[in-house]
Amino acid sequence: MANELKCNLSLSFNKGGAKASRSESFSVDVTGNAYHSGVQNIADDTAEDLMDNADIGSIGYFYLKLLAVGVAGTYISYGYANSVLAGKIEVGESVLVKAIHGAANLWVKASAADTTEIEYCIIEV
Repeated sequence: MANELKCNLSLSFNKGGAKASRSESFSVDVTGNAYHSGVQNIADDTAEDLMDNADIGSIGYFYLKLLAVGVAGTYISYGYANSVLAGKIEVGESVLVKAIHGAANLWVKASAADTTEIEYCIIEV
């Protein structure tokens, strides 16, 4: 088959007369058929590997959403090693990322003093 993974993205900005918008849809052929998804609690200032107990060879794409509510300033960092976290999302935000080629791990780390809950979906490509 072809085009088994479909992605839709949208961005809209409008402030003080400045406007910008972009939208994109694309499809990707995948060779694997595995994915790993769920909701996980991330402990205070502790990096955790979301690939634990996952049967995925190489990460193709991943989606993360920070579910914590009412905790101003809370964010999670994410990356491919527990000491190399490259991106971050704040409360209520989500991100869709194409992983670097051959990535086998996806680490997340919470900034909050309390446990933070995230939703995730990791797709093998």
